[in-house]
Amino acid sequence: MSILFTHELLHAGKNIVLKATDAELIVVPVKRTFARAAYLRMSEVFAVAKSLHKKSYCVDVSAVFIKKEKGTEKIIQFQCKDEAQCDLLLSQLKCIIAGVDLNSPLPLRKVLILVNPYGGTKKAPKIFTKIVEPMFTKAGVAFEHKETEYAGHAFDIANSINLDDYTSIITVSGDGLFNEVVNGLMSRTEDIDILSKFPIGLIPGGTSNGLCKSLGSISPMIATLNVIKGLKSGFDLMKIMQPGETPRYAFLSLNTGLIADVDIESEKYRWAGQARMTMTGAARIMNLRKYNIRLWYRLASEYPAHLHPDVSFPDQPGATGWKKFEGKMVSVVATSVPWLSYEHFISPYSHHCDGVADLTIFDENTSSANLLSWFLKPDAAKHVGCAPVKYVKVSALRIEPLEQRGIMNIDGEVIPNKQTDMVVLPHAATIFSNPNFEAYCWDLTNLPSEGLNTHDVVHAQEHDYRQQFSHNRTESVTISVSGNKSIQGDEEVEEEYDEDDGDDESMQYREAKKIAHESKYDNEDAEFDDDGEGIHDLNEQDDHDEHEEQPHQSKTDVDGPSEVLV
Repeated sequence: MSILFTHELLHAGKNIVLKATDAELIVVPVKRTFARAAYLRMSEVFAVAKSLHKKSYCVDVSAVFIKKEKGTEKIIQFQCKDEAQCDLLLSQLKCIIAGVDLNSPLPLRKVLILVNPYGGTKKAPKIFTKIVEPMFTKAGVAFEHKETEYAGHAFDIANSINLDDYTSIITVSGDGLFNEVVNGLMSRTEDIDILSKFPIGLIPGGTSNGLCKSLGSISPMIATLNVIKGLKSGFDLMKIMQPGETPRYAFLSLNTGLIADVDIESEKYRWAGQARMTMTGAARIMNLRKYNIRLWYRLASEYPAHLHPDVSFPDQPGATGWKKFEGKMVSVVATSVPWLSYEHFISPYSHHCDGVADLTIFDENTSSANLLSWFLKPDAAKHVGCAPVKYVKVSALRIEPLEQRGIMNIDGEVIPNKQTDMVVLPHAATIFSNPNFEAYCWDLTNLPSEGLNTHDVVHAQEHDYRQQFSHNRTESVTISVSGNKSIQGDEEVEEEYDEDDGDDESMQYREAKKIAHESKYDNEDAEFDDDGEGIHDLNEQDDHDEHEEQPHQSKTDVDGPSEVLV
């Protein structure tokens, strides 16, 4: 990577040289006797601002550092020689952040943000006020904020707004409101490919947050960073069709049986947050129900969705390639993402843009003892490979209930319990998501024809990456401009809205972690200290205590407030 610009500046009273590439900022101390070079990934930088500190013009760089699924916002201040240098540096950094050539016009954006004030634990308005709004304002991204007022309001908005007025729509909510936006946009008749062109996003503010967990952005701050940076990926949808009903679209799951029962019956315990699923699940497992169904499915290895977009179902002319399961079952779930909720890892080989759906069948031999054993560690996917569980990747599916009782559920919403057809729509949508989130390198032809014992055929590269990530974990999360400690004259704002501070490796090993390396742009040997503190070395301070502030209470000077120049 080539150097885009170089500036001689001051940081914390020390002379430094700031170099920039498309991927990172490199801070090199002028006096190299004891201090080391440090790096700041541009993927973490979301805003820059001009300020006045002790009569000197400064550039404040706002970044989000990620550790244990949570984000910490920090402001790193660079002091310029004069206002002209400050304005030039500010302009150059804005271009790099926006992903355009230096001195090019910045792209115009306006985001519609829908907030659900009633969903789950009702924390979405607080997340918007404390995190989303301040970050958007700092980044200079225009937005319009609306709170939904009734069930289906987001559907109506997405279905009726003038899309020329906005560049994208995001929700601060759970999976339910986001489903309304998806279906509202897909129900528009003017463009059948609308979601592939019009990006959408989700800031987690609900109870389960299965989609955000699957995207690697369970933190509201990290999810907001992805939107501001305009980082996007393809996103599969499942088209759900029933006789006499309008087609619906799902991004999470289609399920019936135990999982549907728990999801819907736990609604009355929404006040309990994520614990509602555990409470209801334990009760339902001890009083297990079994349902008679007929299930048809087409293997994705034989009929990939992108090569066979037109599906003829079993009762239609030209139907081929269908396999059948008929009898009693405990649960059937088809997913397009691995996590059904923050805790439940139902489809370990699924990915949000792999072009297939993962079908899991818990047959009648599934016992309460089995389920309790799996339920105690819902994030371990211990059910996959067990004899009563069939797991297979499919491109199309038909569920035929053979009795009236039971619940049919898509993305947490109840639909009529009758014949239900599903086809996968590969990359039908574009979603803001973690740029370091990598798809599995999965060879569909290696799956057993009936999907049994898939834990024995995990791709070797996936296993190797898990080991590599585990070995390098400490380095990869602490090596940054300021590590885990505050920099002199810098602000640190840490999230406090995640309910689980656990370090969930089952999600994190799938993130492509870039480990900071020695400078390739300086002839001298620049490297990090063993503790990975980076630019902290330039400050010669080892005992700075961390401090936390709300985003709207920003300060950039430990000696006094700075004057922000408009």
